[in-house]
Amino acid sequence: MPPAKDPAPRHTPLAQAKDRDYDRGRDNDRSTSSSSSSAAVSAAVIASPPTENEGTSPPRQKRWATKTRTGCITCRPDGAVNDSVFVRIVDMLSIDLTLLGSTWQAHLHGYGALYKMRGGYKRLSKVVTNFDYQFQYVYVLHVLASTTTPAAQLLTIFDDLTPDEIHHVFTFTLYSDVPCSSHVFADLIRINRLRALVAAGVSVNGFVRPAARQIYKHIAEFSINDWEEPYGVPDKPEARLLCRLFQLAVLLYGLLALPPLSPAASGPGPGKPSSLPSPEMSGAEAGQHAPGLQDQDQDEEDEEEDEEEEEGEEEEKKEGGASGDEDATSPPAVATLRAEILTLIREVLPLIEKRPNSVSWPLAVVGVTLTDEKDAGEREFVAQILQRISTHRDAYYGPTLCLRKLQTFWASGKTGWEDCYDEACAVLA
Repeated sequence: MPPAKDPAPRHTPLAQAKDRDYDRGRDNDRSTSSSSSSAAVSAAVIASPPTENEGTSPPRQKRWATKTRTGCITCRPDGAVNDSVFVRIVDMLSIDLTLLGSTWQAHLHGYGALYKMRGGYKRLSKVVTNFDYQFQYVYVLHVLASTTTPAAQLLTIFDDLTPDEIHHVFTFTLYSDVPCSSHVFADLIRINRLRALVAAGVSVNGFVRPAARQIYKHIAEFSINDWEEPYGVPDKPEARLLCRLFQLAVLLYGLLALPPLSPAASGPGPGKPSSLPSPEMSGAEAGQHAPGLQDQDQDEEDEEEDEEEEEGEEEEKKEGGASGDEDATSPPAVATLRAEILTLIREVLPLIEKRPNSVSWPLAVVGVTLTDEKDAGEREFVAQILQRISTHRDAYYGPTLCLRKLQTFWASGKTGWEDCYDEACAVLA
C-alpha cells in the first residue's frame, strides 16, 4: 500500500500528487480514457518485456509495450522522459493487486524494464517530477513480495540502488502499511539477497551462515526507543509497537527462509577483518563478496570444522564452563519469536482497529510457524485477523491470498518457508 498520512480514504500511489498534471508531454494520449478505467474493463498485459540478457539487442531492448483494449504505449530509451507511462503501469499494478489480476508480476517486470531503460533511479529521480512517490510504492511492493516468492524467482530489477538511495526512498515519507524502521528494512533486503545467493549455490557454511549471523545481530541492535526517521516518527503508541512487531517479524523471516544457523560456521577472528557484506553494502557489492559456486571443497572443510566445534561445545557444557557470550549474540528461538509476535499483534490490534492492514505481512510470517496440530487456536486467530483485513474497503487481495496459502500449508504437514509460499505472492494489504 502507498504512503498516506490520512488512512481513511483509499489511496493509490499517486493520490498525494492528485493536483499535478500527469499528462504533461502526452501528445495524442489525452484522447484516451484513464489508465484506471481502461484496466478495469480489460486485462492489461506486458507484451514481451525485455530480459536482462537482451540489453544489446536493439529490436528487443529498444521498445516494449503495455497492451490494453485502448491501444499500445510504446517506449524508447531515446524518447522524452515524463511520468505518464510510469503512472499508467502503477495504476494497473494497483488494480491488479486489488482484484488479484494475473498480470501484477508482468506489470512489475514492465515497470522495471522501463526503469532500467530510462537510466535507473539516479536519472529518473532527477528528471521525473515527484518520482519518489510512485517509486516508493513499487519498490516496497517489490521488497515485500520478494519475501513470499521462491528464492530462485527473486527479481533483481532495482539492485542498482545504493544504500543511501534505498534509505531515501523508504524514509522520505512514511509508508503507512509497512511501519518498519529503515534500520531493519535494510536487513530485510539483505535477507532477500542472501536467499537469492543460496538459490544460486553459494557456500552455505563459508558465506551464508556467517552473513546471516551478522544480519541477525544488526537487527537485534536496533532499539525502538531510539527510533528516528527523516519523516518524523508518529507520536502514537501504536507506532512503536508496530515498529517492534516488524523488527521481530523480519528476524523470524530470516530464521525461517535462510538455512539454519546450526551447525555454526566459524566467523572471522578478533583480529581478522570480515569479508562479509556490511548492512551498508548495495546488492551489487554484496554479490562481489559472495564466494563462487566452486566452493564445494570449502564446504567439506567447513563441515569437518563444524563437527569439531560441536564436539568442543558439548564438552564445555558437560564441564559447566561454556561461555554465555555466544548465547548473548544468538537470535531468539523461533518459538520465542512466535510468542512475542502474536502477543504484540494482540496488543496493537485495538489501537488500529479501523485499519489493521499493517499487520498483514507479520501474520504471513508468523503463520508459517504454526505447523503443529496443537497450534489450532493460534491458526484460528491468524485466520480471523486476515479475514478481517481482507474485508476492509482499503485492502488489496493479499490477505485473502495469504490465508489460502497458509491453510493449504497447514493441511499439507510440511514445514518449509517455500512449502508455503511456493509461487510469487503479494500478501500486502
